[in-house]
Amino acid sequence: MTPRRERSAPLRLLIATEKASRRIAAVRDDRLCDFSIMGAGETSLIGQIYLGRVTKIDRGLEAAFVDCGVGQVGFLPLRDAPPGMTEGQSLIVQATREPFDGKAMRLTGRPVMTGYRLSLAPSAKSPTYPDGITDAEKQGLQRALGTIGDLRRNISLRPPAIGADAALLPAEAESLQVKWAEIESKAAAARGPQILHPAPEPLLEFIRAHVSSLGEILCDTRVAATQVAALCRTLDDDLAEKVTFHPRRDWLPSVAELEEQIDEALADEVVLPSGAMLHFAATRAMTVIDVDSGKAALEGVGAKAERSFLKINLEAATEVAGQIRLRNLGGIVVIDFIDLRARELRQQLVDRLRTAVAGDPQPVWVGAMSRLGLLELTRQRGGPTLAARLLQDCTICGSRHRVPREELRPWIGSGI
Repeated sequence: MTPRRERSAPLRLLIATEKASRRIAAVRDDRLCDFSIMGAGETSLIGQIYLGRVTKIDRGLEAAFVDCGVGQVGFLPLRDAPPGMTEGQSLIVQATREPFDGKAMRLTGRPVMTGYRLSLAPSAKSPTYPDGITDAEKQGLQRALGTIGDLRRNISLRPPAIGADAALLPAEAESLQVKWAEIESKAAAARGPQILHPAPEPLLEFIRAHVSSLGEILCDTRVAATQVAALCRTLDDDLAEKVTFHPRRDWLPSVAELEEQIDEALADEVVLPSGAMLHFAATRAMTVIDVDSGKAALEGVGAKAERSFLKINLEAATEVAGQIRLRNLGGIVVIDFIDLRARELRQQLVDRLRTAVAGDPQPVWVGAMSRLGLLELTRQRGGPTLAARLLQDCTICGSRHRVPREELRPWIGSGI
C-alpha cells in the first residue's frame, strides 16, 4: 500500500542569483529539503530523448549498452527495454540519470513526456493517479480523462491536475501527443544515433519536481523574478503567478540559517533536538546510518525504556527521511535503529519512515525491520550526492578528507 502524503506546510523555493549561477533552496517549515547550485547556461541529460543503437546486450548484468550519439553511451536495464530487443537495433530511449563516478548514463526504453498537470507515456496501458488523493478527487480526474479518448491509457496525472479545470487536461494531453509525434517522425528520418528531444532546463525541472506541494517561488532580484516567471509560464500561467521578488535579507529561514543546515547535511553527524544523534558512513556499496541515543533523556527500564527508545527512533526516522533527500543519497541505505523488542513498536517505526519518505521526489522503497533493528531502504539515484557536488578532495592530505569547494562558498552566495 502506498503511504498517504502528509498534509504539511507548502514548500517554498528560494532562488539566489549570482553572476555565474543560481542557488536554489527548497524549504518547508523553515527546514531545508533540497539544495542545488546551477551554473549559468548549465544543461542536464536527465529527460533527454535519443535515438540509440544497441551495441551490446549483457545477460549477466541484465542490461544493454546503447550508443546515443554525440559521444554518449548509456546503460539500459533489460526490464526497461522493449521485449525481444537485439544488438544493432535502433530504439528511442530517454536518460533517467546523469553519468557519475565512472558509471554510464542510465536509460529507459519507456520515454515519458512530462507536462505540468499530466505526463504522457506512450508505452503505458492505463492511466495512473497521484499518490494520496481522495476517492472524490480520483473520480473527478477520471471524468476529465473521459474526454481525452484513447489517449487516456497513456496518461499519468500529476498533483497539479487535482482540482484543475477539466478542460485544461485534454489540451495539455494533445500538446504532449504532438511533441511525441514530432519525436517519432524525427527518429524515422534519422540515419543514426542522435538527440531527438532536449532535456528540460534544469531550473524548470527542479521546479516541476517539487510542484506537488509548491506554495511560492521567491527570487532575490527583480530581474531574476521576471526571468523565472517567464520560464514557469512555458508550463503554466498559474505556476508563473507563484513567482515573486523577495530580497535575500528578508528570507525565512535566514541565509545564515540555510548555510548552517547545508553544513549539517555535509557532516558525518547530525544532532537531533532530543540530544540523540545520527552517524552517516558512506561506502561504494551503500550508506549506513546509525541512530545513537547520545544525550537524549531515557526513562525507566523494561517497557518504559522501550517507549523511550521508540520516541528517539521516531524522531530519527523523520530526520533520516529529510537527510537522505537533502543529501541526495541513492541506492541502498541501511539504518541501524535503537533495538526494539516489541513487534508492534518496530512496525510503528517502519510506518513512520514510510510516511516520512512518501513526499520524496525520488522513488523510495522501505523494507521490513530485522530483529537486530536494521532497516533497509533503496532510493532511486538522481545524480551526484550533495557532498559530491559541493565538496572536493583535500589538496593537502589527498582523498582522505573532503573539504568545501571554495568557489562555491558561501553556499547561498554573496549577493549581487
